[in-house]
Amino acid sequence: MKTYKKLSTVLGMTALVSLALATVPLLAGTDAPTWQLASAVSVPLLLLFIFWRFLAASERNQSLDDQTASERKQAVGAVYSVSLALLVAEAVALAKMAGVLAEQPSEQLFGIAVGLFVVILGNAMPKVAFSAKTLENRNLTAPAAQAANRFSGLVLMLAGAGMTLAWAVLPHGPAGIVAPALLLAAVIASVVRFQLARQA
Repeated sequence: MKTYKKLSTVLGMTALVSLALATVPLLAGTDAPTWQLASAVSVPLLLLFIFWRFLAASERNQSLDDQTASERKQAVGAVYSVSLALLVAEAVALAKMAGVLAEQPSEQLFGIAVGLFVVILGNAMPKVAFSAKTLENRNLTAPAAQAANRFSGLVLMLAGAGMTLAWAVLPHGPAGIVAPALLLAAVIASVVRFQLARQA
């Protein structure tokens, strides 16, 4: 429960910072329509709420305090990374509305940063050691879980490298299509691989 409360506090503070960021274009003056400003703020808040509900469901299933150190480290890293990524994305969107940042260069830099983050995430995945309770809850054996984790880490690293390359060399339009497609394909492949591991 201690770890869950800590991570819930981080998500709550992120939500407050997200609301504070909304004042930037208002103070700077912007011609952006109200719906655009509202969506730039509401989407991160909605995603934070969904992530918090997922965290709460995981805590009910198995307390984070009872998981292995590597599992807790992964959970903590995920919360901080998601919070930071959402705040950066919101800050970039609001700064563009306020005319502080140019449209394409800021999106390109953010896309490259997200690609590098996916590479780091993929590299960390095979290092996670699941507890016996986690394996039982997920209906996995230790060898099957590690094999699925290694596969997921590899495809995420490849997807992240592809995303970084796409934003670095492709025009803005195609990069905005290729990069999300690569990430979606990697996530689907990882989910399918874990499902197959459960059947093994």
